[in-house]
Formats: sequence, structure tokens, C-alpha cells
Amino acid sequence: MKLQAALMASHAGIEQRGAERRVLRLNVTVSSDGEAASASVDDLSRTGLRIETGGRLSVGEEIVVELPNGKLIEARIVWADRPRYGCEFVTPISKAIFGAIVLGAGTDAPPPVEKYRIEEVAVGMDLEVLAQWTMEFEQGASKRGERLLAFRYKEGKIVAMIARLN
Repeated sequence: MKLQAALMASHAGIEQRGAERRVLRLNVTVSSDGEAASASVDDLSRTGLRIETGGRLSVGEEIVVELPNGKLIEARIVWADRPRYGCEFVTPISKAIFGAIVLGAGTDAPPPVEKYRIEEVAVGMDLEVLAQWTMEFEQGASKRGERLLAFRYKEGKIVAMIARLN
């Protein structure tokens, strides 16, 4: 099953959490106790995600989420506000898997506020380079007035789309 995602830039600021988060629109399947339900992910980090589903889940319940690369990830429901649920991965996903999901999100990000300009920066050709580049970029981005919007392929290379202050 091929799953599509769209990366959305958030203009409301970045929440203070332990792991880098990305706002996404991603259709997945969640399974629990042999039952499967469709769900949409609207927030993803290396340590968890937020889903919306018509299925009934309970705090503490363990689920399995199928990610866009086909990987099955175990997660635990940590909060519930039906139909939305906060989930923590039993084992955090790797930087490479996180990067692959973000990369697969494409370039459907809304335009940044007018005080930014969008620039493209060639990153490399593989996910390990992408993960390292992303980590280094994010460490100094706020000091430089930059925000990472998305990744895409261009002429056989991974390109980062960056919003920079004018």
C-alpha cells in the first residue's frame, strides 16, 4: 500500500518538546488487538505522533502504526481526546526513518509569512547524509533566522527548502 504525505509548515511557532516535530498530513493504518482502522497523522516526531481516527482507543493501549515506508512501529496511547490521540513510540524511530517520512512529504507546504524568502539548498543523495544535515541545520536555524520547510528530489539530489528571514 502506498501512502502519501504532505508536509505543512507551522507559522504558530515551535512547541518546546524534547524531540523535533513536523506537522504532516499522512494516511496510515493503526492496528490493536487484531482490529485495524484508518487514521490520519497530523504531527510526527522521532518519539511519537498524533493521530485522528474513528476507531476507539484507550490511554495505555498499545497499537501498531504502518509508516509510509511500510515499516510497522509499535506505539502506546498517552492521551485521548476522541477522535484525536497522542501516541508515544515504544522505541523512537531513527533519524533516517524520520527523514524519509519528511522527505516523502513533498513540497506542498503553504508559503511562509512575507518576511521570509524561500531558498533551495542541495543536501546530498542518501538518507544518512540527510539525517546528519538536518540535525546540524536545526541546531543553528533559529540563530540564523531560518526554518526548514520541506525536502524534495531535484536532478537526482535531495534538496532542502528553507525559509530565511529577509
